Amino acid sequence: EALSFGIDIGSGTGSEKAAKSIFTLGGITRNGQRVITIDAMKVTGDADYNEIVRQFNEFMLPYYSLFQQKIIGVYPDNADALFIKTLRNNIVKSIPVAGSIKYTIKERVTLKQQLLNQGRWLFTDKPGAQRAKAMLKKIKSDGKGGHMDENEEWIDYSDALDYKIAPFVPLIKNFKMIRIPRDAA
Repeated sequence: EALSFGIDIGSGTGSEKAAKSIFTLGGITRNGQRVITIDAMKVTGDADYNEIVRQFNEFMLPYYSLFQQKIIGVYPDNADALFIKTLRNNIVKSIPVAGSIKYTIKERVTLKQQLLNQGRWLFTDKPGAQRAKAMLKKIKSDGKGGHMDENEEWIDYSDALDYKIAPFVPLIKNFKMIRIPRDAA
């Protein structure tokens, strides 16, 4: 039905535990029934904004040629206005770029858990999508409905996935699963 890109910008440098910049591509099926992660990619090297945009364009172009009519936008972390402006000015195709819609951590974690437990979050076989799926399994609860933020790579994947689905959250939440009574068959 519709696709979007999510980008989490890592702000750490140098150490192995430094935050990583992650790109994700995915969307929703008709009426918000399912969320799909098509691919994900971690930025390589110690990249500045221009290099992150260059790598994003490389990641995005093959998908743009396949899904041009379905892509509604690119949603980077809205906490980094300078990056958003840099991306908007240097993206190679005319895709809208806007800061991500921020939901509370508790809302984001709860929605992810519900989608995964209901079998409504699908991942392609692409290595990037499978890595993103593996990273979601590493989420650690803080005991208050949120998650621990230990400056680990999984949190960067988790955030990028959140930014990718944020435009669709109202539709996802309003989807009603149809239950067929057992005696109706």
